[in-house]
Amino acid sequence: MKRIAVLIRGERKSHPPIAEFSTGLFVRFHNLLPLRGLSLSATLMITEGDPALEILGEAERGEYDLIVIGATGEDDLKHELLGSVSTKVTQDALCSTLVVKF
Repeated sequence: MKRIAVLIRGERKSHPPIAEFSTGLFVRFHNLLPLRGLSLSATLMITEGDPALEILGEAERGEYDLIVIGATGEDDLKHELLGSVSTKVTQDALCSTLVVKF
């Protein structure tokens, strides 16, 4: 059985709409797995802190084989100066990464 972790930035108290949406999406995704014949152990984690560091830390602790991360494709001054979360994760991850542009 493969393991998957879904990390969402922000605590339930400080970001209830994000946590509610993320939890609902996770539950729908998790319920679809058996229907597709997939056997995955999935866990939702809502964390607070630097998103890239949280994702990389969990990937190392959980010994994951793949990180799937979303990217907006934004190309503005903020991203030029600070970099994006997906860029930091793909550059520093010890495992394979898959970036999904949305």
